[in-house]
Amino acid sequence: MAAHMMRKCVRNVGRLSRNVLLKHERCISMTYGRQIRSRSRRTETSFPSEQSPDGRMQSERRNVDLNRELDHFESTTGFDVDNMTHYDENGGQENVAFYIPSHIKYETLRQSDSKFGQTVMLAQNRKMREKKHLFFLEGSRYILDAVNVGIKVVSLFFTKGEQLENFPLDEMVADGTQLYKVKMGHMQLWSTLVAASGMMAVCKSPKPGEPLVSIENPLPVTLVCDNIRDPGNLGVLLRSAAAVGCQHVLLTKGCVDPWEPKVLRAACGAHYHLGLLSHVGWDILTNYWPVNSHIYLTDGCPHDEDECRDEAKSRRTISNYGSSEFEEVIETHEGTLISDSTFKDEELLEAFAKAPLPTADYFSPKYTEAHAVVIASSDTQGMSAEAKKLVYEKHGDLLSVPMTACVTGLNTAVGASLVLFEIMKQHIQQR
Repeated sequence: MAAHMMRKCVRNVGRLSRNVLLKHERCISMTYGRQIRSRSRRTETSFPSEQSPDGRMQSERRNVDLNRELDHFESTTGFDVDNMTHYDENGGQENVAFYIPSHIKYETLRQSDSKFGQTVMLAQNRKMREKKHLFFLEGSRYILDAVNVGIKVVSLFFTKGEQLENFPLDEMVADGTQLYKVKMGHMQLWSTLVAASGMMAVCKSPKPGEPLVSIENPLPVTLVCDNIRDPGNLGVLLRSAAAVGCQHVLLTKGCVDPWEPKVLRAACGAHYHLGLLSHVGWDILTNYWPVNSHIYLTDGCPHDEDECRDEAKSRRTISNYGSSEFEEVIETHEGTLISDSTFKDEELLEAFAKAPLPTADYFSPKYTEAHAVVIASSDTQGMSAEAKKLVYEKHGDLLSVPMTACVTGLNTAVGASLVLFEIMKQHIQQR
């Protein structure tokens, strides 16, 4: 609406230019990065043809009408027409006020100002992110998506006023957001991209384990990420989990930080729709899903199903190292949890790493019979001993994806995504 009124106002100025010349003067002299801005003023100049009494009267009436329209525009939109033009240090011209109302305050940072670099560096460091409960976003689309779901933006850095056109600036500033304008060259120095997008934000992390936006008709599925260290893989896994309506995503110790910038870009906003927990120990992992859940371990490599079935016949006779005699009740900030101490015994883990597991094609199980727990293992590290131990003890299954002999295996994110969408398909067919 404001943009439409502004264009209408500019057209009216053009129609009346033969009678009135409206000058907006703003001078900026730059000396070693310092700006000296003169006071904007509005002057009126008459053309020689208007020197007659009738011409002057017509000019004055039109000028009154124009000023009335400009005043109405300023009062309804909040824009200051006299101070619309902004000149940057390179002499470039940008209509900042066209996108930023006059009552919204922002600070222009010089390249020598350390505030920008220190803030971005803080948000890009994992330890500091976790300590301060912050995360870093780059790109107007990603930042706007975060704002729309209720993420609090602590600091917003932009290079052009037009980038803020669709942002609810009044609500953001009222919530404590600080706005800063920086040069594109300065932003490029701290960008995580090859070409800087022109906008960065430091945001407040949401509460762990609780989605900001609830998913309609969520599936009874929990995704466990087993030592996923590649940011792209984790981002794709989170995106697939949100797409199928997964209830919870658990990241074991050793996984890449889910709030790392590359993960956020790959996930495309999936974080806000998931109950996401990181740094979850294997000893307490089973506390986060129903007791009668069935566990599936995904692996991108093909397996000899008959051989695995034969070996699996003997696995029930192996001592159950995860029995209740090794369990203890512990108190955490999340409440009372049951901890299985055998997950910390390296000798036992080595034994379980060699234990046989029954294998099935990923489309064979009936996923609708119980809550499904899908464990996605690392591409480089493979299935961890802890994952195999858990699947073995809980009588789970190792899932395989049929493929031609020319391919040795699938990417872990692709394999796990196939399983998640198969679960979704079966639930849809059952409805």
